[in-house]
Amino acid sequence: MRGGVASYIAAGVISALSPGCPWDRNLTDARRMLGGDNGWGFTTYGPNVLKAQLIMQAGSRAEVERILAPKPHITGQKTLRFFWMILEPWRRDVVVVDRHAATLAGAVLGTDYRYRCAEAAWLKAAERAKVQAGFLQAITWCYWREV
Repeated sequence: MRGGVASYIAAGVISALSPGCPWDRNLTDARRMLGGDNGWGFTTYGPNVLKAQLIMQAGSRAEVERILAPKPHITGQKTLRFFWMILEPWRRDVVVVDRHAATLAGAVLGTDYRYRCAEAAWLKAAERAKVQAGFLQAITWCYWREV
């Protein structure tokens, strides 16, 4: 726990508020919510703000994971994996596939199956490069952002 907020709560709020949101704005919005602002004006989609509000009340990491877990036939794999990578950046079994990572992998997201295919492509590329998939994705994301 840091600053009175458990790390799994902070990671969950950042993850929930991240879809469609630039990184700097994501952090600003997360700080606002973690500081007690549950009002309007967050950059992400309404259902994600509601998830972040639920996460603020969660009593365990498992509860945050249940809130972030995608529901059947609904996309949302990215936010749960983002949560895992914030808390455990050394993991080799997952990668965060956002719209930029999907484009770089030559994939189109929209279903669980498509997400998992893009994720598998990133995991295979990381294995070939002998680096962690999360690091490979982060490096290419930063390059994509600059270019």
